[in-house]
Amino acid sequence: MNRKLAALSVAGLLCVAGGAAYFYNSAYATVSSPKAVEHKDEVAPSLATSSEHILPGGASSLNETYQDWRVVCQQQATGSRCAIVLQEFNSKTRQRILSVELTPHGSQMQGVTVLPFGAALSKGVSLIADDRTIGSGLTFSTCVPAGCLVPLNLDQRQLGDLESAKKVEVKFSAVSGQDINIPLSNKGLDKAVRRLNTVER
Repeated sequence: MNRKLAALSVAGLLCVAGGAAYFYNSAYATVSSPKAVEHKDEVAPSLATSSEHILPGGASSLNETYQDWRVVCQQQATGSRCAIVLQEFNSKTRQRILSVELTPHGSQMQGVTVLPFGAALSKGVSLIADDRTIGSGLTFSTCVPAGCLVPLNLDQRQLGDLESAKKVEVKFSAVSGQDINIPLSNKGLDKAVRRLNTVER
């Protein structure tokens, strides 16, 4: 499955689990401050399959919270399926303004972030950690009812930069020309990654 199709499958699950939780431009109003963002776990992620792997204790599922991140796994006939997930919500409107899902692929973490509608798609996205750009060439792949999708592919150095940063933001432009900065919490990211790696051994 290529990255665009993988992103579409993620978004499909987000749409189903999130119900009518759509993004709107009004969500931009107060997201520039971390205090305006809440972290909840209302959306079930899509999960990468680890072939022939059994969850600890023979469990059928796993859902653990590490501050603002979650480790979510499901046991299936073909093996366990796991991901780390972040959900950001506007504290005033309760609308979801950002979703991130990452799964291990070899030495990298791959996944997708779902951003609000109203973005200038041709201008792409920047992932910023302590004023430094993480990776390059992040582009929107498509928009679906849940929002607009940006595939992610992080190597170990980039992931480490995200884990250790004091401030992480997702930056993009709205169709109106307004610059949008959405804070992305890395609280618990390092612990969630370690737990995911342990579960998948």
